Amino acid sequence: MMFRTNETTGFITREQLESGGKKLLEEVLDHDLAFMRGVPNTVQYWQDRRSELFAMIRQLGKPHAFLNMSASEVHWERLLETLERLRVGPDGTPRPVSELMALERVELVNEDPIACAMYINRIFDVIMNVLADRNCSPFRPYVIRNYFR
Repeated sequence: MMFRTNETTGFITREQLESGGKKLLEEVLDHDLAFMRGVPNTVQYWQDRRSELFAMIRQLGKPHAFLNMSASEVHWERLLETLERLRVGPDGTPRPVSELMALERVELVNEDPIACAMYINRIFDVIMNVLADRNCSPFRPYVIRNYFR
């Protein structure tokens, strides 16, 4: 393992590694993986979202209704059809999604995470717009505020 020398790692001694090496290693890894906070679906990204959520609950109070949406990409037929069309290109013929095995579905999702994120983000935006619409919202007499964006 190699450390870049800075204020934190410049003076690591053998005794530090032997006595509290695991803790030191975790601290260094946490610090060095901070750049992952902007990458969706990484542990660091969700840790930031969680801390934002807790901060909002502290400031705004407990929510009266809480909607937690989670994507299960391998079960969304339209998303998989779109990913298959993107994979084969304009000249190829896409296979029907019903013929894809579970591993092939996972590979499709893993090959194009940007398209998945854009698709799911658009679906979630539509759901939030429907919930906030005064005409068709199931929460019609109440105002919907989306503080978590």
